[in-house]
Amino acid sequence: MNDHKSITAHPKNLLMAFTAEQVARLSGISRGRLRYWEQTGTFQPTYVETHEDGPYRRIYSFQDLVNLRAMAKLRLDFDVELQELRNVTAYLKDHQNIPWSRLAVRVYGKHLVFRDPETGQWMSANPMGQLTFELEFEDVRNESERDARRLMERPAAHYGQIIRNRNVMSNQWVFEGTRIPVNAVLAYLHKGYDPDHILAEYPSLVSEDIDAAMVFEEQHTVIA
Repeated sequence: MNDHKSITAHPKNLLMAFTAEQVARLSGISRGRLRYWEQTGTFQPTYVETHEDGPYRRIYSFQDLVNLRAMAKLRLDFDVELQELRNVTAYLKDHQNIPWSRLAVRVYGKHLVFRDPETGQWMSANPMGQLTFELEFEDVRNESERDARRLMERPAAHYGQIIRNRNVMSNQWVFEGTRIPVNAVLAYLHKGYDPDHILAEYPSLVSEDIDAAMVFEEQHTVIA
């Protein structure tokens, strides 16, 4: 049996990478505020390309998006101080392998307390006695994934189109509107997989993309 997993990464991993403009739209945080948060150590994107300016200089992961949406709620809706948000950032970084459903933050006035993911106990409840707002990150994650997938939906005009951009997948040929390399699909075809199997692996692709890949191969050498 062919091991198709060895050919390329799962499409979900290719999907969830965002520019600063996309993250600003999805999180409700302006690009100016994102830059300020980066400069003050409040939040750093997963990848910053320092040797070149341009729209792709900062790349945010899906986890970055979830964190930023949670932080936006805390800062903009509850006026939590930036130093408190820095504490949230450090907390999430230290517990990035803990399931989101086990992470939560509560607000007392303008202060935060954290639920220890190991013990389930709430830490640093000061001042005491105020009503609390509980932010469950699982809800933020689900909302983020829903909106991110809407943003990434391909218009029909992109179907069957193959392009490349030096800032996308290291200048590989990809299907327009995706980060899926053409040579990944051709590798499946060379292994004997039929188009239906490939489309099941890459839900963002359509049959026109498979046809375009085969035509493209006739005109270019994509796989050595």
